[in-house]
Amino acid sequence: MLLLAAALLSGAGLPPGQVINRVEAAAAPSHTYALYLPSGYTQDRAWPVMYCFDPRARGRVPVELFAAEAEKYGYILAGSNNSRNGAFRDSVAAIQAMWNDTHARFNIDEHRVYAAGFSGGARVATWMAQNVNGVTGVLVSGGGFMSRPETVPFALFGCAGTDDFNWPELKEIDTVLDRLGTPHRVVVFEGGHSWPPAAIAARAFEWFELHAMRSGLRSRDARLVAASLQARLAAIESAPPAEQWVELSAIAADFAGLEDVSGYERRASELRSSAAVKQFLKIEKREMARNRELSVELQQAMREPDDFAERQIAAGRLHGLVRRLRTQAEARGDSSDRRIARRVLGNVAIGLIENGREQVEDKRLDAAVRNLTLATEMQPQWASAWYELARAHALNRNPKRAMEALRKAVDGGFRDESAIGSEPAFKELRGAQGFSEILARVK
Repeated sequence: MLLLAAALLSGAGLPPGQVINRVEAAAAPSHTYALYLPSGYTQDRAWPVMYCFDPRARGRVPVELFAAEAEKYGYILAGSNNSRNGAFRDSVAAIQAMWNDTHARFNIDEHRVYAAGFSGGARVATWMAQNVNGVTGVLVSGGGFMSRPETVPFALFGCAGTDDFNWPELKEIDTVLDRLGTPHRVVVFEGGHSWPPAAIAARAFEWFELHAMRSGLRSRDARLVAASLQARLAAIESAPPAEQWVELSAIAADFAGLEDVSGYERRASELRSSAAVKQFLKIEKREMARNRELSVELQQAMREPDDFAERQIAAGRLHGLVRRLRTQAEARGDSSDRRIARRVLGNVAIGLIENGREQVEDKRLDAAVRNLTLATEMQPQWASAWYELARAHALNRNPKRAMEALRKAVDGGFRDESAIGSEPAFKELRGAQGFSEILARVK
């Protein structure tokens, strides 16, 4: 046991400076995580660590995304290969296994422990920070808290794409954390429901470093502060007034205590009174309201009347509304209508998928097929929706439809070979013509 402990503490066999896909937790080998150690890692000093959670248990995805920043600032990265959307107890077990193993192997700075997550993984990350003592900060993308927080004892960097169905949630988190006085930053990037692009990831790590300086968790780095401030000011020189206001307000908060920010506060206040910023805030408020209205309208249209004739009429209205929203969502040019349509369809579709999964587990297969079919109508490009529909059809003894849905899942980018190969619902499909071809395409 002493030899094992010594080997773990040294991180033996785990080369620094490269992404390692799979590290087994010594005390819980069924739990694995992707790992990145900075190239200069030694046991002689304590290092910040960031625990990462992907909704599909793809630990390598965030670790690869953050590796450049982890190298730059000296972070250890650990991305769970077990935590995924579904039974939350599995994510809690993954947190414990990854925490125990990394703390046994590496010299971790207990004052600089971070968590990061996307979508359902974001909720795992914030849950961890609320329930594990000592988490300093959290990076979330496309998701937030399990429920509205009453206190937030950690710094939060949040982000969402312009078309993300959880964009309204991130905007609400921004408002709530403003009220609570919690150090935070929420930014929006061009795109949909995803991990942030590399540029936003870089900004998040830089923001955590500034927060650590302001909090006394690391010494002030004058060169980093000056370079960061200069780059951010340069980026908004020719930006529209609304963008300048947003960024100057953020700069004043982010650099308070590190630089004299009075001039940025004054410029932000002046811009806040401008017609351009007032119009920007008015449009944003209108988008939030329209988002809520359309979501309610779509949910109400999904209710099925008891009377057969009325049910047919209601179905026509529902599919007409979905077609209209799809047309808006697929428009070429960016617009408020397009963003809203994409968010609303995504939000309702994800609810249908979650309900469909539950209905499959409860053996309410006809209802599951209806919900998941509607989800694919709303989001035909979502491979996960087609995969869940394939499961429902297979269990409902409709192999032809199951194979069609599975092909569309693979066409849409579904690449989890082990999920398809080991899925109990597909037991009777494995001998069907075309199944081996689907597996080959996934490989």
